[in-house]
Amino acid sequence: MPNAEALGLFILVSNPYPTKDAPTAFPAPTVPPVLNPPSSATLDKRFGLKLDEAESQEYAGKWDFKGTPHYVAKAVRIPYVYYRPSEEDPNVGVLVTDYLLIGFEGGGAM
Repeated sequence: MPNAEALGLFILVSNPYPTKDAPTAFPAPTVPPVLNPPSSATLDKRFGLKLDEAESQEYAGKWDFKGTPHYVAKAVRIPYVYYRPSEEDPNVGVLVTDYLLIGFEGGGAM
């Protein structure tokens, strides 16, 4: 499964709120044309997801985003890896681990 598809599935199943089937199908997502993303195959060569090392926590707090506080009910931290050019030799890659932090904003809690 390509990284983008796996990440999307992981985010959807991490949803902390109860769900049920919609009465009609949701419209298919569209990619904003300004993003002009590379193909999934290209992305899979540049980034590696470590979904098996992801951490989640029920979270009762607020995150400030663009100066506005948002209630976050659950946070998920997903590690991913990529190579960046070495400062000594740009032809050599240095493995970097960074994290994607996702906050599920409140509103659907029971």
